[in-house]
Amino acid sequence: MRTTFHAELDRLAAELGAMCATAGSIMSCATAAVVHGDMDAADRVWSELSHLSALNQRVQDRTLT
Repeated sequence: MRTTFHAELDRLAAELGAMCATAGSIMSCATAAVVHGDMDAADRVWSELSHLSALNQRVQDRTLT
């Protein structure tokens, strides 16, 4: 039981790390979009936001489980 619990915590930590990396990428793209008027970066923001939202839902589901 304890081993399973720690494995789940490790998986949760990895997913939270992925969320942080995605948020960092979104911030970089958003900055480029605003500062440089980079429309490709603006498009990437929307794409990454949907990915971040999916990660968030997975983390919430895993946390409640």
